[in-house]
Amino acid sequence: MMQQAFFRGILHLNAGVRLQHGSTYGNEWVPQAGATVRPTPESEIKLSFSKGFRSPNLRELYLYPPHNPSLRPEMMLNYELSWRQRFFEGRFTAGAAIFFIDGKDMIQTVPVDGRPRNVNTGRFINKGFELEAAFRIDRKWNIGANYSYLHTDATILQAPKNKLNAELTFTPGHFSFTIEETSVWSLLTGAPGGHTESYTLLGLRGAYTIPGNFHVTLFVKGDNLTNKHYEIMYGCPMPGATVMGGVEIGF
Repeated sequence: MMQQAFFRGILHLNAGVRLQHGSTYGNEWVPQAGATVRPTPESEIKLSFSKGFRSPNLRELYLYPPHNPSLRPEMMLNYELSWRQRFFEGRFTAGAAIFFIDGKDMIQTVPVDGRPRNVNTGRFINKGFELEAAFRIDRKWNIGANYSYLHTDATILQAPKNKLNAELTFTPGHFSFTIEETSVWSLLTGAPGGHTESYTLLGLRGAYTIPGNFHVTLFVKGDNLTNKHYEIMYGCPMPGATVMGGVEIGF
């Protein structure tokens, strides 16, 4: 990996490459490169290219009913251009990105003759965009959201066409309360006839950080509080309303 700054930090260039060797699939060069331009202290533009490569693991090849010893490695080329801007002395941040992915042989589990089986997708093109925004209302209130749109020319499971995340956080003193919302539209689950899934989930998290030298936080979290019935993988219903609690310790 190499990185170099130019023009007093306005331009940053980076590049790198990895050589992956396997006795089954041989040698694979995996490069990446990027450029970051900061025309002002409050704005940032990024351009990146990267290659992804993953060999099938033992579970996908040989274990459990979906196994398939004939799987090929996953591979993709990813191109992305993004922009981020801060406003009002950093209280408001907005960003946008566009991406293009040229890939082949993603591994996914689909029904074959009534039984689940790991298969390669073959060649596919994914493209889309992402939008994000966050606003610090005051010292106690923060709000943020991000939206992504994906278009693909192949049948890719568990990859929604539209996804929206939003959260509102209230932090009075050592307490913290967060409301989270996730909405998904047009998610392919592997259901017969190409049926898609759409759903909205609501979550709530409350936490208390104990004052002291160590970072100790007690929290309670509730997921899917509306008890929404939905599936990400066909035939595998996701949990309904769930509540959990715990302790986080930081050093």
